[in-house]
Amino acid sequence: MKTAETSHGFILITTLLVISLAVVMISVLINRSTVFFPLTQTVIEREKAKELAYGGLQFALSQLAHADVIQEKKEPSPDQKDSKDSKPDTQQQAGAAQAQQFLKTLVPVLNTWQTIKLNAQHDNIDGEIKICIMSEDGKININELYDFKKHSFIGSSKEQTELKKTLAELFTAMKKTSGSQDLFEALEAFLKKRDDKIRDVTELLAIKPFATFKNNIFYSPDAPQSSKGEKPVYLTDIFTLWTHKKTIDPWLFSYSIRTLLELPTPDKTAASEAIKSFKGSYSWPTSWNSLFSKIYKKDFNSLPKGITPLLNTTFGPETFSVLSYGTVGQITHRIFAILERDTTDRESKDPATVQIKKLYWI
Repeated sequence: MKTAETSHGFILITTLLVISLAVVMISVLINRSTVFFPLTQTVIEREKAKELAYGGLQFALSQLAHADVIQEKKEPSPDQKDSKDSKPDTQQQAGAAQAQQFLKTLVPVLNTWQTIKLNAQHDNIDGEIKICIMSEDGKININELYDFKKHSFIGSSKEQTELKKTLAELFTAMKKTSGSQDLFEALEAFLKKRDDKIRDVTELLAIKPFATFKNNIFYSPDAPQSSKGEKPVYLTDIFTLWTHKKTIDPWLFSYSIRTLLELPTPDKTAASEAIKSFKGSYSWPTSWNSLFSKIYKKDFNSLPKGITPLLNTTFGPETFSVLSYGTVGQITHRIFAILERDTTDRESKDPATVQIKKLYWI
């Protein structure tokens, strides 16, 4: 027979068990909410940063589309139209004017950050967009320099020898910054084993000496120099597969190509003056000594011997790349995109068509 004391003891134990269970449940809920809310905030910031990175990409597309647009001038008066001194612009003059306008727009921002600060009061979001526009015409296109059917570099025997010497000299400079040896020999052996073109520059990482680039694949405008003062170079900033040329344009040298050629950052004042007299074509070495020696502070003889076949003779960039970073809070979303610019059948006052060819998440 149960006594009153036994009943009281049972009730006490039951009460303690219920309280303990409630404490456990509350602790679990608190723990989950403590983790959930910061995670939710991180997810929200990540999505916002992603949208800002896409927004930066659209900004770059617009900038490239309008880079060489020439504002319409006022229609001349009838007297001016009939004047003997008045001559219509030729197609060549129009092309030179567009080239000059394009350079005026692009050269000051090429290979550098453009930063856009956003705040909630005016933009409904606190964040930052950073974009860096680069030209693929300022990089080396391996596919255009190598004949994968003949398993040799392009050109006659003499041209092949000169090309290999020039590339070997560039690769020697690459050793100083990358610390890897036998880069050119390894690349040539890699190309000889292939029967088809390279599909992506990152395929070069399969070459053992090129593994040194595994942490330097994409260009970073604010990357620090090494403790020895050496500037880093980047795999996709040296090589490209997206142009249709075997040559590179001195106006559009990538950061890494400039580093390998030991050229300083372009002198903006000298570049601005050189653009005024630029006509859209080159003659080497005359064009270098008249234009680029002032911009890069080096004469043509300071460049690798035999580099002439690697330099453009006409100005007409078509392919670009862009880094776009979107930052919200502590989250940064990074995009590297290849852009193709098409100016076919358009008037000088109309923007070009710019298409995204490839995207990388970095």
